[in-house]
Amino acid sequence: MFDLFKRKKPKTLLDELNATTASLYRPLLNNRKDASDDDIMEIVQTVMRAYKAAADSKSETIPASTLLDICSHFVGVYDLKEHDFFMEHLKYEINVYLESGLRDRWGGSSSDSELRPPSGSTPPSARRSRGGCACVDR
Repeated sequence: MFDLFKRKKPKTLLDELNATTASLYRPLLNNRKDASDDDIMEIVQTVMRAYKAAADSKSETIPASTLLDICSHFVGVYDLKEHDFFMEHLKYEINVYLESGLRDRWGGSSSDSELRPPSGSTPPSARRSRGGCACVDR
């Protein structure tokens, strides 16, 4: 009977992974602290699927760390604006990626790692200015 008040542990490895992922992004939510883990996972999965599909269409691979950074940005967008704006902004950013590549703040070029300069050097993409997000820039 008293077990009803205990926090339930994730039942599967996927549940545990989802809970961990949600807890990674939860600190980014200032205005929507009541967002559920499912809400956060929907944002993260929507963003990752959209960028994965776009990268596949360009025969590119976006590094996992870059996808995490991109998801952080979109969790912030979700926190500041309503869901419809989040979706419109995602479409906008996907179009920017398809036309121009990744934004400089997300690593510039998303192509193979052999095209990336050695650690410590400035990549060519960082030397040119492509601007930041016109809608939401923190």
